[in-house]
Amino acid sequence: MDNFIKDPALNHNNVTSNAEDMPSSLIEFDRTNNSDIGKMAFCFLISIILVIAAFLRLHYLDVPPIWMDEAFTYHVAKQPIQLILFGHLDNHPPLFYAVQHLWWSFVPASRFLRVPAAVFGVGMVLVVGLAAADLASRRAGIMAAALVALSTGNIYMSQDARMYTLVSLGVALAGWGLAGLNDKTSYRWSYSLLYLFGGVIAIYSQVIGLICLFAINVTVLISAVQQRSHSFYRPWILSNLALLILSAPWFFALTEAVGTFPGEKRYALSLLPWFFLNMVGFPGLPGGIKQSANILLVVGAVLGAYILWSRRRRGLAMIGLGLLLAYPVLIALINSKVPVLVNRVFLPCEIGIALLAASGIAALERPWVRIFGAVVLLTRPIHDGGGFALSSRAAELSA
Repeated sequence: MDNFIKDPALNHNNVTSNAEDMPSSLIEFDRTNNSDIGKMAFCFLISIILVIAAFLRLHYLDVPPIWMDEAFTYHVAKQPIQLILFGHLDNHPPLFYAVQHLWWSFVPASRFLRVPAAVFGVGMVLVVGLAAADLASRRAGIMAAALVALSTGNIYMSQDARMYTLVSLGVALAGWGLAGLNDKTSYRWSYSLLYLFGGVIAIYSQVIGLICLFAINVTVLISAVQQRSHSFYRPWILSNLALLILSAPWFFALTEAVGTFPGEKRYALSLLPWFFLNMVGFPGLPGGIKQSANILLVVGAVLGAYILWSRRRRGLAMIGLGLLLAYPVLIALINSKVPVLVNRVFLPCEIGIALLAASGIAALERPWVRIFGAVVLLTRPIHDGGGFALSSRAAELSA
């Protein structure tokens, strides 16, 4: 396979090592290979992607009517900030409502109620792209950002005045920090702070953030143990202790978050693939094309996991696998006891599929595999010029 894989960030010919600073199983790769795109080109392309992502999320934003949960967001946003933070107005954590309150104080108009969620969706595009560029290659960063920008699931939830894009943004930041902590031998305390920052956002946004953090910590810890990366443990333990302390106020109210979703717990594993495909896959495409596109995307993710693991970017690989495999399994297990299984809880899976598929596609250089990568990107559906119209949600998500 290596004869048609070419990733400048994962090249065995460019190796720098320091026996005193890292274990022999962890290799830091030089990023100076000329086959990767330059910094200026990366900045230009990522800017274009962000503009497209913003258009897709802001276009048609105020046309569909506000539905029940958004109406509750509208109600809470107008309450005093002290009541939002300490009044237990909802079984969700207060961060998203606090942000909505601040937004409402500047723009007190219901037609702009969904703007914060859309902004967080665009922020998720940027963070995933920067994480892939930092830990894999700039080419992978561009592809990862493009995948999230054109993700129907992300566009859909970015046009909903709820907290799911915010919790996913926090998970993306935490995943970037945790993967960097495992894969890099420098700036480890910076990656720890990034993980801590993202973790606090995730936990104070929605209870699924806690489940995501558990999933990625378990998978990355497996990688660290396998690599015997002893220098990983101290900053990892300290950052998680700090996260536990900072999140303690919400943990005390965690029992109030049960029964968050009106799901059917009797379904558990039987409905998991349906929800997964309708948030991570291609629900807006016709049946036959949708199946082919889903297969291509999965193949790209499997290839990306293989490449990242074999080229010592195992932290990034395990973040992707944690969000694509461990997290959905945890959701299914929890759903067997408490109903939580609805499509929106799988939004963080978009992070995993983008990181893995982009890393796989970016590492391929033959023409036929470039075409494969282009097909995967270009078949991301764009419905109604910018996401799912609320009036057609039922039709789209039952496809």
